[in-house]
Amino acid sequence: MTIKTSVLLGAVFSLSLLAASSAPGQPAPSPRASEKVCLQNNRIWGFDVVDEHTLAVTDRNYKRYTVHMRSGCVGLTKAVLDIRLRSTTALGCLGQGDFVSFRSPGLGRLSCAVSGVENYVPAPPPQQGG
Repeated sequence: MTIKTSVLLGAVFSLSLLAASSAPGQPAPSPRASEKVCLQNNRIWGFDVVDEHTLAVTDRNYKRYTVHMRSGCVGLTKAVLDIRLRSTTALGCLGQGDFVSFRSPGLGRLSCAVSGVENYVPAPPPQQGG
């Protein structure tokens, strides 16, 4: 085999691998809840109260996270207008042992301990009975 032929075969093989790896119709891998995540308190864009134990938080890059609290946070409802995530360092990742503080209508400023942060995984749609 000549050098010209081997270079040509190598180029064809490389292009076929490239085409297979970027084929349309293949969805990008979605983040798993168990992956290590870093939610910085200075990058918060928005939040949604799921229940007294859970927050869905969006950062400035529109990446979504689920923040779980250790125990139920009395007063953490959809009526809460602001939250503050307090980690041990200003630029650190929110994690176990850090705090979420919020102002609850009628109860004032409250805080809850964080038990964990993970990538947001939407709940499956309810199945239609029939």
